[in-house]
Amino acid sequence: MSSRIERVDIRRNQLYRLITSRAGCTFIALDAEYEPQLAIVDNRGRVCPYYGKVICRSHVNCAVGADFERMVNNARERRGERRNFRRRGEPWGEYFRHDNDAAVIVDTRDRRRRYIQVMVMSRTRDYRRKGNLHRIEHDDIAPWIDDTPPVDTVLCRRYKWQNIRAIQMRTLNDEHSKLYNII
Repeated sequence: MSSRIERVDIRRNQLYRLITSRAGCTFIALDAEYEPQLAIVDNRGRVCPYYGKVICRSHVNCAVGADFERMVNNARERRGERRNFRRRGEPWGEYFRHDNDAAVIVDTRDRRRRYIQVMVMSRTRDYRRKGNLHRIEHDDIAPWIDDTPPVDTVLCRRYKWQNIRAIQMRTLNDEHSKLYNII
C-alpha cells in the first residue's frame, strides 16, 4: 500500500457530494479555520483582550458517518453502565440522511447552511490574531475558552462547510490518500 498523497483542488459543492455519497464510517483528516467562541469575561472577572480578534486553525483526525449512538452506548457498556443513550436532534437543524450514519446536517432555518458532523479521534488547534496571523499561545487564551472535554467521552463536533479548508481521505477505489483543497 502506497503512502503517497495526491493533491486535488475541489469546490465546496464537490466536497458536499463526496461526503454525502459515502456510506458508513470513513476516517478523514479535516483542516478548518473559524472564529472560536470566547467568553467576554473569565471566571475572575477579567475582560477578554482577544474577543473578536482571533481565528482558530484546527486539524482534526476524525471519523465521518460514524454511528454516534452505538459508540456512546459501547463506551457506557465498557464502564458497566446501561446502554440507553439516544441522540437528540438539534433544534436548529436536521440530518441530511435520516439514518444513524448521518454526516451532514442541514440548517432548517434557511435550508442552505450545512454542517459536517464528525467523531473526533484527535485534534490540534492553533490560535492566531486576525489580520497579521501572529500566533497566540493556548495558555494566554485558555481562561476565555471552555475546551476541556469530560473524561472518557466520545467527542462529536460540527464544522460549518464554509470553515473547511481541506480534507484528506482515502476513497474506496484509490490505493493512496487524496488531499482535497477547497477552492
